Amino acid sequence: MSTLKNTKSSVQPGQPEATNAHSSGSDHSTGHHFTIASVAALHSSSFAPGYSNSERQAAARALLRHDSHLDGTHYHTRTPAGLHPSYIAFNKALASPDKRMITHEEFAEAALQDIFDAVCMQDRLDGGISLLIHCPGSNATSTLSAERIAVDLYVTPRELHEVRERIGGDVSVLVQAFCEEFAIPHLRRFTERCRIKGVQAPHRYPAAQVNPTGSQVLPAPLVPTGSHIQCSVRPSKALTYDFETKSKDSSGAQQHAGFGHPYCACRKPKAPSASICQFFSLPKNVEDDTSDGPKQRTSGFTYPDLPRKFPVDGSPIVSIGPHTDAVLDHFKMGDEVIPKLRELMATVRSSRWETVLRSPKWAFTFEQAANLVRALDADLQLQTVNSKAMSSQPFLSSSGGRIQPLGRRRPRVRLSKEARAILTASRREKSDRFKSAIHNVWADIDESVKAIASSNHKSIRRVQHELYMGQSLFRHKHSKLSAWNAFCWKKNQSVDKENTPSGKALLSELINEHRVEYHALSNDEKDSILKEYEEHKATKTNGVRISTKSKVNDVTQTLKVIENETIVYMTRGSTDLPLRGIAFATEGVDNFMESVMNVDNQEFVTKMEGFALRGAAKNHQQRCCNLRSEIRHLINNKLQQITNNPKATMQWAHYWCNVVSRYQVVVEGWPDEIPFDNLSKAASGITALENLKERWRSGETACKVGSGEVVEHRHRPRSDKGKKWCRALSPKENVTSRPRKKAYTSPATVEDEDDTDSNPVVSHHNSTLNTAKDVTPIISHNNSTLNTAMASTPIVSHSNSALSTVPLNEVPFSQAGLPDDLFQPLASTSASGLYVPGSMDFVDNLIADFDYEQAIAGLNELLSGGPA
Repeated sequence: MSTLKNTKSSVQPGQPEATNAHSSGSDHSTGHHFTIASVAALHSSSFAPGYSNSERQAAARALLRHDSHLDGTHYHTRTPAGLHPSYIAFNKALASPDKRMITHEEFAEAALQDIFDAVCMQDRLDGGISLLIHCPGSNATSTLSAERIAVDLYVTPRELHEVRERIGGDVSVLVQAFCEEFAIPHLRRFTERCRIKGVQAPHRYPAAQVNPTGSQVLPAPLVPTGSHIQCSVRPSKALTYDFETKSKDSSGAQQHAGFGHPYCACRKPKAPSASICQFFSLPKNVEDDTSDGPKQRTSGFTYPDLPRKFPVDGSPIVSIGPHTDAVLDHFKMGDEVIPKLRELMATVRSSRWETVLRSPKWAFTFEQAANLVRALDADLQLQTVNSKAMSSQPFLSSSGGRIQPLGRRRPRVRLSKEARAILTASRREKSDRFKSAIHNVWADIDESVKAIASSNHKSIRRVQHELYMGQSLFRHKHSKLSAWNAFCWKKNQSVDKENTPSGKALLSELINEHRVEYHALSNDEKDSILKEYEEHKATKTNGVRISTKSKVNDVTQTLKVIENETIVYMTRGSTDLPLRGIAFATEGVDNFMESVMNVDNQEFVTKMEGFALRGAAKNHQQRCCNLRSEIRHLINNKLQQITNNPKATMQWAHYWCNVVSRYQVVVEGWPDEIPFDNLSKAASGITALENLKERWRSGETACKVGSGEVVEHRHRPRSDKGKKWCRALSPKENVTSRPRKKAYTSPATVEDEDDTDSNPVVSHHNSTLNTAKDVTPIISHNNSTLNTAMASTPIVSHSNSALSTVPLNEVPFSQAGLPDDLFQPLASTSASGLYVPGSMDFVDNLIADFDYEQAIAGLNELLSGGPA
């Protein structure tokens, strides 16, 4: 590793770049990289040039040991039953001719200091308490004893300072038990592993001893401001002698003064509690698995019996019950009576208790015996009731002792009339004081509200709304169902929701029309409706939300409680659960798959995850589309079966005319939560679609032939039905004036009176003529659009023309002077396809009766824009 020289560059610290130079070309197992060479390589990189030498070393060690408790290399060894590959002796020592390099011992000590720093900072972060006992590996001889072992100790400094007598004594006993029961066997196993590997085990010297019975229980820290304590334990015989001496010096008052209570700060002697000693009183036939054969414990230390508040046989004096305690306190009897009473209850039946208590052996008076018997009976009944409701709970107690029962109830006190009056008067006085104080506070608040409102130009209501708090706490939600609400719900289900009002407008209609019907219902009918409404409300409630985090926690906790030898491979089966693959194995079969089956756990879990996710690639939209397709196919099959028509299909937009009216088939049992519409619009959730599909499959929703008249559901009529709407007028138009019609003009020429006997009106230009009541034929040689509303005269044109004829009121005629190819008297059809009378004589008879002057005058007025 780099030198210990403290250098400081001019670069400002704060943004170091962690360059893991040692990791290229090797695996990422953290434990194999925590070496002196790796730290030296990382220390010499440019990731933090502004920090000191010790800080850079600490950062390098932190990076290299990151996640070392999760890398899964806890059981790796270079040789069978050997040492871990990261053992300090396997590190190659760095040497430099001009600089002092760090040694193996200094590197291990620095790593130990990192542990103390981490534990201390963790206690500061979460406010917890920690106890760390560390015994480094050292050489163990055949005559090794506990006092020759030095351990490193950490206790939360603040807790040790505030409760030093209690924590110090208990920790000293824990250290003594740790060295006796754990450290000695471990050091012997460690020495054997070093022998197998051919490594010289290091030698450690003992440190200052702990003294559970002395004034200084634990030694002082190595640094006055630190928390690292290095200590050894007392010899077994010396510790036993110390406890016996302290027990003899303790007075009887000290024995009955609550010794061993965890919160008694002034207890003496300063020794660990009895529960700690009892917990570490291990059996004497523990075998040492490191030796050649089974051996007894070499330690001669036995924990002495501390002064206790219970008899020598280990049975604590437990109260029989509150009634018995009250009688014993009333007659000033001692606690030594309780074991005798328990013996009486166990050997004599209850009907003879009073006789035995009045016998010379007990020498109780009649009053004492009678009260004790009644108290024992009451306490026995109370214990019988509590035993039925009390659950089993583990308690740490001495062997053969009784379990402390639940807290006793207070005896019922019967008050006299005078005491009850005094208590009532006291309660009333307290209530009056409370109400008076509340009234004064409200008065002050009112004055403050007025002052705030006047100074800020706000209304009093606005200030009260912003100021008052806690009103919502007095508003409780009504969760109990009523028969009237259930009746209203039932009626609302049967009404036509499309053509009737809804919301508050429906409530008044229900009250006016169905109030008499509700009062006529019997109690059984109301209960039936209420039960149906309760079931409906239960379907609307929201379930407990299960998040992804809770699923992961459930899986993790399940894996933790497995106690048998088990191998579990777990992976996700859906893309919505971001759970990484887990390979869990208990300690006994941890390396079974790698060593015996030659299967890599990570590769196995990865392949398992890919196999499980092969059907989860489809997204939500695709799944919804598939469900809609299945439902459409199912509905069409049902419709074809009931109509016996293989071409029948469901039509949502024209359901009433193309399905109901055509096949006389209706759909019954459609769920209320899904609108009756095209499936692409009605439902988008997978749960709703699956529910609808299941209803169609089970027949709960089906197509049925209508038995009666089918009423088509129409839309609600518009609110402006029956009203007349006028055209919106512009601001320039007068309200009373009517819009002026467009006047048409035409350059048509009208012949004089000399030519009226020929009668035709001819236009050589484009014109639009509107004849309302004329009977005169109009002939145009150019393009014209002619609209005859009531005319009975045919219209003949030599050019393209739009012709409109209405039923003839009079016989048409053709005017003279027309070309021969246009009008043929004997022809029934003209060249242009128009109908022409087939008799010339018939036309001439009509011409003689025609008034030419009147027709021309009317036509001129029409062309000039005047009234027709």
